[in-house]
Amino acid sequence: MKVVIKNLEESKEEIKVVFSSQFGDGIALWQGAIPKEGSSYDVELEIPDVLKWGKDIQEINSHLYSIKILNNKVCFAGKLESVSDEDGCCVVRFGDSIFLLETDGFPLEGGSFLRFETENVIIYENNL
Repeated sequence: MKVVIKNLEESKEEIKVVFSSQFGDGIALWQGAIPKEGSSYDVELEIPDVLKWGKDIQEINSHLYSIKILNNKVCFAGKLESVSDEDGCCVVRFGDSIFLLETDGFPLEGGSFLRFETENVIIYENNL
């Protein structure tokens, strides 16, 4: 996914960034060399939490991809591509990009649009 770093906060332990993408804005912990504000990066986003169906993930009627910041959480809307029967791992599409999510509970059917939220997002720069 392509993102632009809007601003960053650097501490001894971590780099927190606010980013924008074609789907909206989010907040994440940056992994790797310190990014430059205003610069564009090709990145992978990771959600390290196990998300619970019905609590952290819900079905939505909209068919629009989005990322937004609400109450210190990052809220995503995307299309559920597939769910593993063995471990609940899901593939969620955002345009040309995909996310892998670990989930707990009873999942939706593939092809559904869903909304999920988390306080923990990690960004890794792709070194293409």
